[in-house]
Amino acid sequence: MQDGEAASANQQRRIGLTGGIGMGKTVVSNYLAVKQIPVLDADIYAREAVEPGSAVLDEIRARYGVSILLPDGTLDRHQLGEIIFDSLPEKNWLEQQIHPSVRDR
Repeated sequence: MQDGEAASANQQRRIGLTGGIGMGKTVVSNYLAVKQIPVLDADIYAREAVEPGSAVLDEIRARYGVSILLPDGTLDRHQLGEIIFDSLPEKNWLEQQIHPSVRDR
């Protein structure tokens, strides 16, 4: 072993998966999980941040009204998408609500 190899062999590596819809992020993430490699999935954390009863969902409902909720009280993601993908300020506002919850995980 060379000098730097021993130290780096004990360090945990972090791998970031990025890509558009249908690019295989979930396939890779599932593969890593099967190999018992810890996976921190920001998409899952973002979904959890807007679960019924969460402060983030309360803020979203306060801003957009109850029409942003499905009958079971969960977030109507399609309806929200219609709002935020047409308005950069609304998208930025939403990200300011969700991202701190994701980062805190």
